Amino acid sequence: VFQNREQPEDMPTFSVRCSGKPIGLVDLIAQVNLVSSKSEVRRLIRQGAVSVDGEKIEDTTRQIDPAEQDDVTVRVGRRKFGHIRLE
Repeated sequence: VFQNREQPEDMPTFSVRCSGKPIGLVDLIAQVNLVSSKSEVRRLIRQGAVSVDGEKIEDTTRQIDPAEQDDVTVRVGRRKFGHIRLE
């Protein structure tokens, strides 16, 4: 899976309550514990190691709006994946 740069089929699924309001990507990733701290998330975004639904993220202020998409697939680094449902 990792050699072919594919997504694993058995990735963990997380549910996050955001009450219909947009949530920052940094907060979202830190909340589901894919990374240990918000500053590490920001550093990884600046280095280009974070992608959402296959799109590389370079903006640390990126917001995810649950009105537009109710679930996202996040990749942090090469080996950390998570499917996040926004409620």
